[in-house]
Amino acid sequence: MSEAEENVIIEEFYVFEEESKNMFLDFPKNLYSDKEYFQDYETEKAIIEGRHSLNHDFEVHFFLALNKNREPLARAMLTFYHNDPNAYVGYFDCINNTSVGALFLKQLKQYANNKLCNRLVGPYNCSWWISKGMKIEDFGKPVYSEPYNMPYYQQMFINAGFQPIKKYSTYTYNKTIKEDKYQGKTVPMETYVSQGLKIVNFEEKTYENQISQALKLLLNVPVNDPFYKRINEKEFYELNPKLKEIMSYKYSKLFYNNQNQLVGFYIAVPDYSNYLIQEYIMKTNMVKTLQSELVVPFFAANPNIKGFDLSMKDYMRKDIGNKVRFDIFGISEDNLYYYKDTIDKKINYILYAL
Repeated sequence: MSEAEENVIIEEFYVFEEESKNMFLDFPKNLYSDKEYFQDYETEKAIIEGRHSLNHDFEVHFFLALNKNREPLARAMLTFYHNDPNAYVGYFDCINNTSVGALFLKQLKQYANNKLCNRLVGPYNCSWWISKGMKIEDFGKPVYSEPYNMPYYQQMFINAGFQPIKKYSTYTYNKTIKEDKYQGKTVPMETYVSQGLKIVNFEEKTYENQISQALKLLLNVPVNDPFYKRINEKEFYELNPKLKEIMSYKYSKLFYNNQNQLVGFYIAVPDYSNYLIQEYIMKTNMVKTLQSELVVPFFAANPNIKGFDLSMKDYMRKDIGNKVRFDIFGISEDNLYYYKDTIDKKINYILYAL
């Protein structure tokens, strides 16, 4: 064991220990630059204090790695779901010392073993809907709704013995393609429209009714991911309290069939990066004037209409143009074939297990 590792003290702390709780919450602010700082402080604090609507789904334990002067070196949260053999490590942050990070992770794995868990999976910030996966490329600027972490975390997980088990990806479309190349690959949206499909924009004045309809679809479509955890509407609202204020109404659409049933929707949000973390952005009207690429964090199509999701993506690509970026909520590898030639950039996020 190195001298640095010998000087590491790893402690679990409890919600009533204010000094440790504040140390845990303040650690990322002191680690990241202002440009990269991407912490949802209030969500973390609510989870630690047991006040978050998701708390009823899981049990959480909080850990700090300290030096002999009781200064923080690393932090992490372990999540245990009922009837799930896995434990999840999230809210992981560490100084740039691979030995310390790997040692910390190994100790967390031992704790999970003592709780009779089969595997320790992460990074996974308590819920699939909060953050999952480790960013492994394209560092320097966070993207709204996507995970962000230090570049050196990957080596810490590898040195601790973690293996990749799941890949999530986001895609940027920024190329002009010949439309005739893809004739017959999808049903044109015009065909659905001729059969009575209606396409309408989200509107701020009817947002509550529209988002409620959208969530009934989003939260009930099958998701091919063993680490997916369902949430309800109330929990979605708590996780996305600013969505009504920040979404692009011009480019967010709902699709209704001829019986006025919602069969698909997508929500586009300007890539505010970490601006929303900075409260002054919301207090002023700057949030309305920021110009950037659009991110599509929420997308759902009725799975009983075969190929309709591809038709929606084709429509969206044409409607939004070069500015669209599919987030990890919105696209899966198995239905990407139509778009491979149109991808300008693909960013991968890796979920590990030990």
